Amino acid sequence: MDVNVVDKWGDLILEVGASLRDDLSSEGDGEQLSEVRSEQQSDSDSDSEQSLARSLRQDRTPSPDSSVAITDIPLRILVSSKVLTMGSLVFKEMLHGSFAEAQLHFNQVDPPTLSLPEDNPRATLLFCEIVHCSPSVHHFKGYKTLHELGIFADKYDCTRSLRSWFRGQLFRFVGAGHDYFDIDALLNEGMSAQQMLKLCFLMNDTEMFALASKTVYTHISPSEIRPRLEAVYEDEVPGRLIDLLCSFGRHSIHDFAGIGPALIAHVSRQRKWYGYFTPIPCETTQEEDELDHSQVTGLCYGNTVRIGVLGATLASLSLLPSHDPEVDSKRSPVAMLRKLQRLGEVDFGDRKMCCPKTARCNCGHDLDIKFELDKKIKAAKQKARGICLGCVKDDTEPISDFLHGHNSRCERHVSWGERSLNHDMILRR
Repeated sequence: MDVNVVDKWGDLILEVGASLRDDLSSEGDGEQLSEVRSEQQSDSDSDSEQSLARSLRQDRTPSPDSSVAITDIPLRILVSSKVLTMGSLVFKEMLHGSFAEAQLHFNQVDPPTLSLPEDNPRATLLFCEIVHCSPSVHHFKGYKTLHELGIFADKYDCTRSLRSWFRGQLFRFVGAGHDYFDIDALLNEGMSAQQMLKLCFLMNDTEMFALASKTVYTHISPSEIRPRLEAVYEDEVPGRLIDLLCSFGRHSIHDFAGIGPALIAHVSRQRKWYGYFTPIPCETTQEEDELDHSQVTGLCYGNTVRIGVLGATLASLSLLPSHDPEVDSKRSPVAMLRKLQRLGEVDFGDRKMCCPKTARCNCGHDLDIKFELDKKIKAAKQKARGICLGCVKDDTEPISDFLHGHNSRCERHVSWGERSLNHDMILRR
């Protein structure tokens, strides 16, 4: 049987996937049939449903390099036992602990064989190539291969040794602000934000998980988070993860919904907006026309009109706060952001909204509504933070105790994250 040489000076042969021969051999035909049925179904769907179906079908699409594992089962891989023990704590215990495998006599002339009958051949080969620094592993592998590798890494406790390579695979999807994943870039590769979230969860990567979690709860409404994750997870979705995503999403929606009233309060020059508008000044005598109406009424004609336009626009775009949980559950922060940007396109300096010349009011010249809107949008965007992976996996604290300021570097797990980083630095040396 042919041997895949990962290390030509290797002293151990891994024989992988013997018990999976029938399943992996028939995998290709089943995937092709599922692909055809999915394409037929997508012809009758809307454009948005086609995009979702395309992202979900990626989970069933074989990777370009999957032919090796399908045609050669079991797969035999020549590796270095020393490199394996450096990359995986489980392999270290297996080969140098009290297990029967520790009795193998590792040598380069006649390498012994270690059987891993139930492991995925593709994922095992990819892991070996990564820890042996093979030059052929740098191109993007696709969701299916990364998902298989994540399951393997979780089983053999080797996520730390794969972290740098894993981040290199995902960094191409990081947005311009380096605080979220670009949805369009993900869709171009047939992936979705929820698939990215699962990958980061499996690989135990705190930084990438923070980006993925923020991307999910800002782009998906709270009512859609559970069904979207259930479509990606083959087993049960962690309930704590869903609760945290929905909680952070509702907080972000609340922040964006508060921009409209805050903007009206700014225009009205009041500390707090109570919904009361000063009436438009009526016709006055010549003597009264010489007065500054903004000083008489506290709210000039121009700003009164602008408040009316702001209120009507905010109501038509569904941007005002709502006390109905069902309404907020159907909103998403990104959709609200787009609507607020549309609000910024309104010309509040139009002369129809300015005070009469006789009022001698400079509200039309000293206008900063657009500036205030941009400032409040920026502040709301900065408040959205990634979720701490440690808090997702550590259920000792109730979710209700989390503050919105909690983020991927929360005090409870900052030392946990530093330990992971220090371990990565040691492995690189």
